[in-house]
Amino acid sequence: MTEKAWLLMLTGICCCSTICAVPPGAAIAADHLPAEEAATAAFPGSERGHKLLALESYLQSFRYPPNSEKRIELLLNVLDQDPSARMPRLMLGKALLSRKQAKTYAPRLLLIASKHAGSLELVNFALQVARRSGKFENAEYKLVNQALRSVGDPASLPDSERYLYLRLADEKLAEYKRERNFEAAEQLLDGLLENERFPEQDLIRESAGRFYRYAADFSPSERRFLGLLPSLRSVYQDKFDRIAAELAESEVKLQTVPELRRRLALYQRMGLFDDAMRIARRIYVMQPNESNLAQEVDCAMSAGRYDAALVLAEELRKKYPALSRIADMIVCRALADSGRIEEAVKFLDQLPPGKFRTEQELYLYFQGRDYKKFRKAFLAYDHKTPCKSPELLTFVLVAAEKLRDPSLLRLAAERLKKIDRLEDPLFANSVGYISAELNIDLPEAERLIRLAVAVDSRNSAFLDSLAWVQFRRGNLKEARKNIELALSCLESPEDAGTILFHAGEIALAQGEPAAALDYFRRALTSPEDIELDPEAVRARIDELEKMQQ
Repeated sequence: MTEKAWLLMLTGICCCSTICAVPPGAAIAADHLPAEEAATAAFPGSERGHKLLALESYLQSFRYPPNSEKRIELLLNVLDQDPSARMPRLMLGKALLSRKQAKTYAPRLLLIASKHAGSLELVNFALQVARRSGKFENAEYKLVNQALRSVGDPASLPDSERYLYLRLADEKLAEYKRERNFEAAEQLLDGLLENERFPEQDLIRESAGRFYRYAADFSPSERRFLGLLPSLRSVYQDKFDRIAAELAESEVKLQTVPELRRRLALYQRMGLFDDAMRIARRIYVMQPNESNLAQEVDCAMSAGRYDAALVLAEELRKKYPALSRIADMIVCRALADSGRIEEAVKFLDQLPPGKFRTEQELYLYFQGRDYKKFRKAFLAYDHKTPCKSPELLTFVLVAAEKLRDPSLLRLAAERLKKIDRLEDPLFANSVGYISAELNIDLPEAERLIRLAVAVDSRNSAFLDSLAWVQFRRGNLKEARKNIELALSCLESPEDAGTILFHAGEIALAQGEPAAALDYFRRALTSPEDIELDPEAVRARIDELEKMQQ
C-alpha cells in the first residue's frame, strides 16, 4: 500500500465503505502529518516500524463481521505489532465475551502479552480473557511474574499504570495464598507498604489487611520454639490489627463525603463493619438524608449491632415517615438475627395483614430454621402471585436442600428463570450444586455451575460445586482435580469442612481409602462449618477405620 493510499484511508477520503470506523484521533492526525507520523499519532507507544502494519491490520478488520474469526485474528495481529493500541483491545474485549471465544483465543493473547510484558494494559487484558475462559494456571501466573519484573520503580508509573501494577500484585498475592507461601507474600506487601511514594496507600493496606486475615485463619495456633515465640496465627492477626489501626488513624484526613464513601467501601471489603458504621455516621452528619441514614442502618446490621440498628430504625421512622415500612423490616430482622424470635413475632402481629407482613413471616421461619413451615407458607404465598424476590428465592433454595425437595428446587429455578436471574453466578451455582446434592438434572446442573466458574475461576464454592456434580456424573478424574483446586482457593477455613468431605467421597470413589480417611478427619477437625453434617463424617471415618483393621 502506498503512503498516499494509506493517508486517504486514514482521513476517510477513500471510498471504501469499511473505513467509516477509523478511530477519531487517526483521521485528525493524518490531515497534518506524514504517513509514518500519522500512524504514530493514531497508535502511540510502539516502534514506528510496526505502526503501519498495525494500522493496516486494524483497518482491514472492518471488512469482516464483529465476532468473526478473521476479524479477531487481525485485531490480535494489531496488538502483536502495537501492544499499546487501545481501540483494537476494546474491540477484542467485546468479541471475546463468551467463554467459548475466550477459551479459543486466550492462549494466543497470553503469548502476545508475554512478548510485551512491559505493557501493563495488555497484560491485564490478557489475564481478564484467561479468567473469562475459566483457566488461570501456570502460564497466567508466569505472565504476572514477567509483568511485575518489567517494572523498575512502580511508584513512578503514571496513575493508570500504577493501578494496573497493583492489580497484578494482587494476582501475585493470590498465587502465594494458593501455595500457602506466606513469607513471600509478606515480602511483596512490605515492599509496597514501605514505599511511601505510592499514592494508593489505602488500596495497598486493603490488600495487606485481607492477606493477613487470611494468613491468620490458615496458620497454626500453637506457639513456636518451645513456646518462646507466639504462634503464626497471632503474628498475622497482630499485623491485620495494625493495618486496621493505621486506617482508623488516617480518618482525620478524610474531610469530604466522596473520601468517606471510599473508606466505608474499603472497610466493608475488609470486614471491618464497626469501622464502616463509624464512617457511615460521619457521612450522615455531613449530609443528613434518608439514603445516608439507611446506609448507617445497613452497616449496623452487618456489624451485628442489632440494638443500634433498632434505635436507628426508630430514627428513620420519625425523620422520614415515607420509609416507615423499611423501618418495620429492619426491626423485624434485627430482632430475628439477634435470636429474639418471639419479640419479632409479637412485632409482626401488630402489622396489618398483607404481602409485606407475609414476607417478613417467611424471613422469621427461615431464620428460625423451621424449613417445613417456611415451605408451606411460601407455596401459599407463591400460589397467589409468583415470587419475584431474589432474596426469598435464595431462602427457597436453602429450604429445598435442607428438606431434600426436588419439586421445591425446580420451582425456585423456574421463578429465577422468569426474572432473568437463573444464570447469575451465585444463583447458577446454588441451583447447580443443590441439583447435584439431590442427584437430579445433572447435565443442566453442570451447565449452570460452569457459568459461575467462568465468571470467577478461583471461587472455592464454585469449584467445589463443579467437582461435586462431576462426581455425581462419574467424571472422577476431573472431580478430583477441581476439588483439590477448590481447597487451594479457600478464602476462609469455615468453608473447608464440606469441601474436605466432598474430597473424601471423591477419593474413596477412586479407590483411595487412605486419602479419603485423611480428608474426612480433616473435615471433622476443621473450624465449624454449618453446612457440614458431622455425624455423616464420623460414620465414614468409622467405616474406613474398620476396613483398615
